[in-house]
Amino acid sequence: MPRRLIWSAIPVLPYADVEATLDFYGKLGFALVYTGVDYMTMQRDGLEVHFARAGAHSVGSATTCYLRTPDVDNLRAELVESLQGDVPPVAEMPWRMRELHIVDPYRNLLRFAQPSTE
Repeated sequence: MPRRLIWSAIPVLPYADVEATLDFYGKLGFALVYTGVDYMTMQRDGLEVHFARAGAHSVGSATTCYLRTPDVDNLRAELVESLQGDVPPVAEMPWRMRELHIVDPYRNLLRFAQPSTE
């Protein structure tokens, strides 16, 4: 069996108001993990939810899925072969993640991510 290259899928939900989002999800038991310009993550019981400010991310549509991988470079090499080379480079993100962004035929954004070593 091949090594597992994707280990979880994380929803990325749009938000308009930071405080209202923190208040609502806080009442659901979620704790803030990261907040940045137009983006934040929250966690509860090992479950992670990401939030992107509505309208802030124009690639794809409002539908995004964040997929954790232990090896984004190996995954990219696999996708270059299967998608016949039409794959963007891996990007180093300011939130210490290395990400590969793929838009599917229905304009859903798939963000494959690995923690940065830097």
